[in-house]
Amino acid sequence: MKHPFNILLSPPDIGALSGATYDVNDLLRLERQFSQQLTALTRTTHCLLTNAGSSALELALASLSVQAGDDVFCQSLTFAASANCIVHQGATPVFIGSEPQSWNMCPDALETALRKRRKRPKAIIAVDLYGVPAQWHELRMLSSQFGVPLIEDAAEALGSTYQRIPCGGFGDISILSFNVNKIITTLGGGALLTNNETFFKTAGWLGSQAKQPVAHYEHERAGYNTAFNPLAAPLGMQQLSALTDRVQRRRTHFMAYQQALQANSGLSCQPEPAGSLANRWLTACRFDERETGVSRETVRLTLAAQGIESRPVFKPMHCQPVYKKSPFYGTGLAENIFEQGLCLPSGSTLNEVERQRVIDIVLSLFR
Repeated sequence: MKHPFNILLSPPDIGALSGATYDVNDLLRLERQFSQQLTALTRTTHCLLTNAGSSALELALASLSVQAGDDVFCQSLTFAASANCIVHQGATPVFIGSEPQSWNMCPDALETALRKRRKRPKAIIAVDLYGVPAQWHELRMLSSQFGVPLIEDAAEALGSTYQRIPCGGFGDISILSFNVNKIITTLGGGALLTNNETFFKTAGWLGSQAKQPVAHYEHERAGYNTAFNPLAAPLGMQQLSALTDRVQRRRTHFMAYQQALQANSGLSCQPEPAGSLANRWLTACRFDERETGVSRETVRLTLAAQGIESRPVFKPMHCQPVYKKSPFYGTGLAENIFEQGLCLPSGSTLNEVERQRVIDIVLSLFR
């Protein structure tokens, strides 16, 4: 079936695949090397490769013994996987709103929730939305002050840095995704990263069906099968070698979009906190209809009519039907970003001619 768009939002970039052949021992060795490269890149000490970023989130919560009756605080403006893992453990999600400096979890709203909720949460899940780092200094201080483990959902942020420290290592546990549309891909897969050996060992045990160390199959907890496909390890290593170039390409796209749009009142791009460098996995922009007279949806449909894929910013979790009864702490910023926000084509294979076509079509609506 032919794809309906000829310029895609973030198509997979798998480069030139090697024609090498591997035996089992080769693959296991390469899987270890891929893990080691990820720990070096994120400045962590332990990496557990998984079959998906969402599986890594499930293992993160399970490793913290999150269960029915527990609360878990979660950034509201995010993809559903950040929240779904909470209810899969039987726990209650408490959603935290966004701040304007990065659109990520608002430290003030988080502190309000920590002080107002009668029950201390079992964990906090904060996200590096679209590759833009959260305000990790403030979030880590609150995590430490209130004694609540912090999980960094860095699924979209490999290659981003905050105060020159790589994303993927700010949480007590952090996770990555190598899904087909991410900045590097193994055509599926993810990783759990931590400096805590106990969390790492617990996650590894739970992810291999929680088997007890006896000759027969003995289980004291219900585990998971989250095994990474070792055939993907060589691809992952090849992809990592191109990461710096891909970050630069996507940042170039972002800067071109920003420069073209910023002259128009009511148009703006997702900011990044001072001292941070976002990989700009996706360039997300706001189209304020009150100032421009043109809605986000008009822009999206106009691009679609020209065969160009774009996508609304994530709908906040506390506005989703499945989570409409969940507690929320924050302002209306996340809702406004959703109503106005659109992600523009940002793939590392996007060329300058294609990017300029997107820009020209968007700007034609504001002349």
